[in-house]
Amino acid sequence: MLNRIRELLAPPVFEDDGEKTRVARLLNGLLWSLLALSAIAAPPMIIFSDTASGRIISMATVAAVILPMLGLLWLTRRGRPRLASTLFLTIMLAIFAANTVFYGGIRNTMTAGYLLVIVMASLLLDRRGSLAFGVVTLLTVLGLFLVERTYADFPPLAPQANIGDLVIFLAISALMAVLMGFALNDLTEALRRARRGEEELAASNRDLRANRDALRATMRDLERRNEQVRLASEVARDAAAAQDLEQILERTVNLMQTRFNLYHVGIFLVDEKGEHAVLRAAAGYEAEEFLERGLRLAVGGQGTVGQVTSTGRPYLAQDVSDDPIYVERLSPAKVRSEVMLPLRVADKVIGAVGCQSQHVNAFDEDDVAVLQIMADQLAVAIENARLLDEMEGTVRELELASGRYTRESWRTADRGRERTPGYRYRRLGVEPAQEYPLEAREAWRQGRPVLTTRSEGDGNGHREASTAAIPIKLREEVIGVFRLSSEDGAISPDALSLVEEAANRLSLALENARLLEETQRRAARDRVVTQVSSRMRETLDLESVLRTAASEMRQALDLDDLVIRLADTETDGGIAAGERK
Repeated sequence: MLNRIRELLAPPVFEDDGEKTRVARLLNGLLWSLLALSAIAAPPMIIFSDTASGRIISMATVAAVILPMLGLLWLTRRGRPRLASTLFLTIMLAIFAANTVFYGGIRNTMTAGYLLVIVMASLLLDRRGSLAFGVVTLLTVLGLFLVERTYADFPPLAPQANIGDLVIFLAISALMAVLMGFALNDLTEALRRARRGEEELAASNRDLRANRDALRATMRDLERRNEQVRLASEVARDAAAAQDLEQILERTVNLMQTRFNLYHVGIFLVDEKGEHAVLRAAAGYEAEEFLERGLRLAVGGQGTVGQVTSTGRPYLAQDVSDDPIYVERLSPAKVRSEVMLPLRVADKVIGAVGCQSQHVNAFDEDDVAVLQIMADQLAVAIENARLLDEMEGTVRELELASGRYTRESWRTADRGRERTPGYRYRRLGVEPAQEYPLEAREAWRQGRPVLTTRSEGDGNGHREASTAAIPIKLREEVIGVFRLSSEDGAISPDALSLVEEAANRLSLALENARLLEETQRRAARDRVVTQVSSRMRETLDLESVLRTAASEMRQALDLDDLVIRLADTETDGGIAAGERK
């Protein structure tokens, strides 16, 4: 209720006209004040009137004041405060003129109301309007004075005014007009300065608001960039934590698609020949379909993939429908914007990663810069994974080659030689062992220790016996077996550990012995070759050289028969030399 009363009493405000607002505020206060005074004075005037005609005149008077005031309020709220002010001053001048005519002439105390009209005109109207209204007011007073001087009985029951009264009134009115003019000038200038200051303040506030909005936009943009950098770092970190290349690729596309809210993400890697970029991982819409198609695009060929893998520079398509190199069949449906980023390691382009969105202008240059940082980190992780795979493959090949070399070396060492298969210790000493027990064969075949236990009965009851076979391994190849037997219970873990350590050291000792034997054999062979060569160079006769060569080689190789023949292509014969025991 109070709010409605405040709204009713509040003056109208005109945002685009400060002077109009000032006049409306002043006039609104004057009108409501007169309405309040009329409402307060009306009951006593009506109640204490002596006659019925007096009450009617009082009621008519109150209505004559209230109704115009309400009309002026309505006119003010309709945006016509200057017209309402003119009408208000006219009404007030008419009221004071009527009072002068009917209630005592210009000597009446109500004559001061003319001065009030001049003051209100100075406040409500502009300079020209206030001057005009002042002139009209003074002319009205002068006219009433002339009428009063012309007709001795008008107004009734009022002393006749003289020229001194008129001069005093006009002098006071003129002085009042001059003072109001100066006051109005000062007020107008003050209002002008205030309005100018208000406008400057409003402009400054607008600038401040614009700067604030720009700062907020910058802060939002920085927060967005920081969030993108954080997400890019997380994606690169989580992707690099994968164990192999396929895990890195799969994890990367899934993280990018979910965390950056992308429509589709695909990673292409350049093949070994550097001729084609092959789709290796994808996430999002139609990802499985594109992977099943085995998308393979030429480096430097059509589409954004060919462009990026050829130039090594990122490519941004804000609207793919207007992009000159975008190929629709190489991407999922509903794609509207795309950024293709090169995967670079130093100056080498190893692939490309494509980020696609359903919205036009989804990416800008700053997005490209942030995503390229992530792509560079991803490229390093991919290249490291590739190098690790190659290194592991090389290690496996070396291990296989080393194993083959070890097997072939031991087979060569045993081939054509009579060796004792093994040796056995049975408390009394060491003796040759010819058999290969089942546990030893199993340990040799499986390449790991084999432990068996069994229960044996005798006259004193049951007892537990155990057997352990531990392979002797060299470069992951089994070259022998330790076999342990215990008839007094299970073999302890400490004993097994000790034997395993001994087997490891024994394998190295056996390898060293084999290498020593091989070195000695090669040295003996080299001595024989040197000796034979020296004897052959003792003569220059062809038959003697052949005879010497046959004799020395038979003896060095301990052969029963050796023949050396030089072929003669014309006679199908030749020179021969032979040696027998």
